[in-house]
Amino acid sequence: MIILQRYTDNPRVTATELSSELKISKNAVIERIKMLKKKKTILASTCFPNYFRLGFSQYILFISSSKIFQDPDFVKKIELDSVVEILSLLGKYNIYIKFISPNERHKQEFLEKNIALLEAEDYELIPITHYDLIPAKKYKKEKKEIPIKYLPSNSQQPKFEFDSLDLDILEELSKDSEQSLVFISDKLNISPQVIAYRFKRLIRENVILRFYGYTDIFNSFHQLYFLRFELAKPTESLKLFKQFIADYCIQDISLLNHKKNFFCTLESASRKDMLSSIQNLLSINKYVKSIEIDIFMNQLYYNFFPKIIKRYSEK
Repeated sequence: MIILQRYTDNPRVTATELSSELKISKNAVIERIKMLKKKKTILASTCFPNYFRLGFSQYILFISSSKIFQDPDFVKKIELDSVVEILSLLGKYNIYIKFISPNERHKQEFLEKNIALLEAEDYELIPITHYDLIPAKKYKKEKKEIPIKYLPSNSQQPKFEFDSLDLDILEELSKDSEQSLVFISDKLNISPQVIAYRFKRLIRENVILRFYGYTDIFNSFHQLYFLRFELAKPTESLKLFKQFIADYCIQDISLLNHKKNFFCTLESASRKDMLSSIQNLLSINKYVKSIEIDIFMNQLYYNFFPKIIKRYSEK
């Protein structure tokens, strides 16, 4: 499980680094990772771009629709060019769509089209203002202080001045973040030195938020829960945001420009652990007014480098 967790936190970690950290042979690490991939516990590796820095707004669209039961292939009918992720849920809503948008007109067109397509009985469109993917587990385990820079992605950040090469590198890493920079340089026919410089700059400028190893959550006997919080005092949201990062079950957190102004993904081995985590989180902040919980059922689609990024950037 330690290898799986480290891979999830950063799939670019090398077998040599893991071998040194875990005090086991490099070959043992390689064999374990091969086995996890063969069993499809490890599914893929990707990178999360900072869409705000690329000039895009982020939204979550929650939909309640019976279409998901009537038409299992409904995802194929959705215009996916701007979609980051589609999930099926169990709860108030049964469809979760995360998408990015370059402007208000595009956002409205996307909303109207998909509300009609999915014959939504109810929906909520929620703008994201802050997004955090810091793997907090290691900080809690090692009893280290959470880094001061705990808001790596927010809507107030200026647009990064990028070019087509930056986008090519981001696209390659989103397809497979385990690729070496030398391999990417061969693929793009650009010198390794240039690729290495651009890669470091993308990280330094906070355009790459994090590398991530996708795993089959059910294969690891865990469950994901999506929690939406309403705060009695919204001005406390940043403070609560930082406190939530320290909880070892939290995977990612979003601050929202919405009455449900706080959203997080919580990973838990059991319902009991999930409730315990929520109680711990509530005990550290008195301003939580209400909570809505949806249970993750299945990932129907993901692409962390949607086509609209290149298409809109070329205009």
